[in-house]
Amino acid sequence: MSNNNGNTNSLNGNTKSTASENGKAMSFILQALHKENETLVKINERLLEERNIAQSKALVNEQISEASEKHEKELLLDLEDKVK
Repeated sequence: MSNNNGNTNSLNGNTKSTASENGKAMSFILQALHKENETLVKINERLLEERNIAQSKALVNEQISEASEKHEKELLLDLEDKVK
């Protein structure tokens, strides 16, 4: 009987050891995933900022182009009026 009890204690010790190792492994994996997520969030924030800057530049360029076209049309109308 004491031999059987010894085996049970040994199994319980192995189970606790395995659970502890699994817990450490899970903790390591979670830390690695958290670090990767932080990196991805920083990359995403940088890309969003770059996109916003590019969109702002495109909008300014579009507004400049539209103003230039409007000014050109006004000049042409003025010249046509002077020719008449």
